[in-house]
Amino acid sequence: MKALLISILFFLTASCASPDLTNSVWICTIDDRCTDTLKFESNNRVTHYSCQMNYTFKSTFDISKNVVTISVKDESREGKPEYARLKYHLGDNELYPISNEELVNGKWIKPNAQLAKKYIFKRSK
Repeated sequence: MKALLISILFFLTASCASPDLTNSVWICTIDDRCTDTLKFESNNRVTHYSCQMNYTFKSTFDISKNVVTISVKDESREGKPEYARLKYHLGDNELYPISNEELVNGKWIKPNAQLAKKYIFKRSK
């Protein structure tokens, strides 16, 4: 009986644990000449290379169940930085876009331009 309870506890713990994305690389092909990249690092850091902007964002990420939230500080333009949150569903080696938000006057809002549903990242490493 004790072994059964330990097995059940182990199964529940393993099934509820968040996936580990550390040291993984994900790519999204925009077109034949353009590919975006996400590189998940230790300490919940992620770098996001945007091919269209030719810019690398240094961001943080969090995983809750199978939702990956990437918090971005955009310093690519002159002036004060902009902040955004991108949410993806983690599927079988793919990240599917769920939503994005921008920080405006201290409040998170959904902008008119949402993440394109075809903006899917596939695990390459």
